[in-house]
Amino acid sequence: MRRSQLSSVAQLSDLIEHGEMSYAAQQIKPVRPRSGSERWFEWLVRPPLEDHSLSTADFINAVESLDLSLDLDTRIVKDALAWLDMQPINTRLCINVSTATLVNRHFSEFVVSTLQHSHLLPSQVCFDITLHESAGHFAGVSRFIRVVRQVGCVVALDMGMPGNALLGMLAPLGLVDYLKVDRAIVQAAPGSPVHREMLESLVDYGKRLSLPLVATGVDSERHLELLADLDVEYYQGFLDGEPVIVAGQGFRDQFDQVERSA
Repeated sequence: MRRSQLSSVAQLSDLIEHGEMSYAAQQIKPVRPRSGSERWFEWLVRPPLEDHSLSTADFINAVESLDLSLDLDTRIVKDALAWLDMQPINTRLCINVSTATLVNRHFSEFVVSTLQHSHLLPSQVCFDITLHESAGHFAGVSRFIRVVRQVGCVVALDMGMPGNALLGMLAPLGLVDYLKVDRAIVQAAPGSPVHREMLESLVDYGKRLSLPLVATGVDSERHLELLADLDVEYYQGFLDGEPVIVAGQGFRDQFDQVERSA
């Protein structure tokens, strides 16, 4: 499906309904190797595999412009939980959901119902919330977080830049399980005193709240060494390779490839 074809609500809705998107997974790993066998991935939506001309950004923009975010996020969660339901119990999946969907009461009801009819432990499911997209929606976002955490899911907040007002409201309320550090800060920190100071500030903030941090955008050993020096707990990035595309019946085999490369 070409970009020009995404102007039709019916066409894009049909694509979503039939699950024609593809997905990628990126592993989240401890900065310092530890005992245990937890497998943790972030679940990333991609355009249909056969359409090499359509970027992920174009696909998401088309969905948002046609007011289909709820449809897409519902499909993403269905597919993600269906895959997770087939995995070992030590697997956790982090799922990104748009703010427009988070504030919809029907979506949180759907999440709870789907989990109740699965064999999953709710703690295997992590919802990743991007703070800069959620500004101005404190009531709706906090309500969603309370609902999913009440049934046992965990929540990661992508902090963005220091000083985010929503972070200052949510984190002290105990509504957060992990903090994620923006890739732009992490990538620049080794060579930029300003960005290193930002990173150190976010690390200190997480430690004051006793919240583990996940640093994103870790593409080199230099990044990883800095995170170890700062006692950051987890990381994700291209250091361990590109996210693995998973689709259809290939889910299990391709995720096994990710695990073997870890």
